[in-house]
Amino acid sequence: LLLLLMLTTLTTAQAFEVKHNDNHAVLRWGAAPIRYSLNVSGAEGLDPERVETLVQLAASQFESISGVDIAFQYEGLTENAQVDFDDGINTIYFEHDWDRDADLLAVTDIWSVEDGEIIAFDMAINVNHHDWSTGGEDASNDLFNTLTHEFGHVLGLDHSHDESATMYGSTQQGELTKRDLANDDRDAIRYLYEGQEV
Repeated sequence: LLLLLMLTTLTTAQAFEVKHNDNHAVLRWGAAPIRYSLNVSGAEGLDPERVETLVQLAASQFESISGVDIAFQYEGLTENAQVDFDDGINTIYFEHDWDRDADLLAVTDIWSVEDGEIIAFDMAINVNHHDWSTGGEDASNDLFNTLTHEFGHVLGLDHSHDESATMYGSTQQGELTKRDLANDDRDAIRYLYEGQEV
């Protein structure tokens, strides 16, 4: 009885959530590697080479989780700067003509087939309403912090209820804690990908 109670506590203690498509299928990638490109043209005031480095570092946070085999492949710079499934490019770009909720720092759109396999994504960073930095300055949003959170969405994670998690749904200027994954984030990725090559 005691063991059963402890197991119940452990399974309900997880705060992570995962994404589902309209068919209620859990979203996850099935093919490796996950290729993506970067458009730095809208990142005014940020060093393009530093932005490139941070994008790759953010992706690598998920590649280093023990028990899973996730692989991202950076394809270099692109001029693509739009949310479009049909363009065949998974693009990360800086959006000046932001037409979504102004409070959002970034949005990652993902597309899947009926069974939940993710087949494409685009990530837009809101530079219309928010200031960005790469060094954790107090009066701006840390790009690395946000990129790591958004790569969680790329992989099928939704927002977590754990305030210490990278996937927690809010942040503040100067915050750096989401650069590094918390146990809840790792548990979520293992839930989706353990025993599966991506």
